[in-house]
Amino acid sequence: MEKGPRFIGGKYSPETLKDVNAVMAEWSNEALVPIEGEREKALEEAHMIKTANELIRRELMSLGIAGYKSIEPARVHVLDADTFEKNDLVLEESLGGHSAVSNNILINRSDAKNKAELFAHIMHEMLHYAAMQRFHIQESGEVESARSGYRLNSSWLGREAFRGFNEIMVENTVMKILSKHQSRLSKEFGITEQEIIDPSIYGYLQYHNLLATITEGIAHAKSMPEPDVFKRLERGQFEGTILAIKDIARVFGKEALRVLSCLGVLHNTEHRDEMDRMVIQYFATTDDQEKILIAQTIQGTFGKYRLEESEQQEG
Repeated sequence: MEKGPRFIGGKYSPETLKDVNAVMAEWSNEALVPIEGEREKALEEAHMIKTANELIRRELMSLGIAGYKSIEPARVHVLDADTFEKNDLVLEESLGGHSAVSNNILINRSDAKNKAELFAHIMHEMLHYAAMQRFHIQESGEVESARSGYRLNSSWLGREAFRGFNEIMVENTVMKILSKHQSRLSKEFGITEQEIIDPSIYGYLQYHNLLATITEGIAHAKSMPEPDVFKRLERGQFEGTILAIKDIARVFGKEALRVLSCLGVLHNTEHRDEMDRMVIQYFATTDDQEKILIAQTIQGTFGKYRLEESEQQEG
């Protein structure tokens, strides 16, 4: 699966790459060690991880992608709420977290309302791990994630981009896999079809209609079946380039990717929700002149809020 340079955003000496790879390998090994307070996985939880590996491999094969390496069960830390919340890898009200730099996966078993939700969140974080990863080495020598799936984020780029789009692509891939294998999940875990179609077990569904708008628009413009369009976008999470999203710019305007890059990025909840509404409005608008005005408003507002966040962090 891995193609192209692992580190991007600069030209690094062989010595630097050797040192950084050694450090990252050490971090990756440390991620296999139980976290303080972590208890042994239940047999069913271990089986969920094993099954998720198998289903991810099958999904990638259906996309024409070979070479998936199963994620070690020890790397997936299924934690009780108290232990989970003490870790800075996870966000507030999150059920899971993934660190691309350390290859660490955390899951909050306590907040999953049923086995379907627990399995969905395990699958979600494992898909983040399986996605194409790229890294950037700062001048200080610190390593940061530059790309994870569609999400771009590094000091080299200057800001995070496509976070919301990346999350809804991952979540729709989860939904697709669970739906395709509902019979097996029922037999092995007692997960029902009704539980799988329950929207409350999935995150980021506030972006679902936006993804549908994008998929429908591309399908209409290119005279392609919508499932084929989604399959191409789904595959893009695991490829060396993100060329699949160029169709979005061709169909929705030259500002479309800049607009989409603002989705789900801001840390302030109120500001993020405001930006998200404007991004969704942009893609729902068919008038070209109106789209230009919306895009200009988005860029100005996003820049203002990002500056505020930067000043708060510096302060």
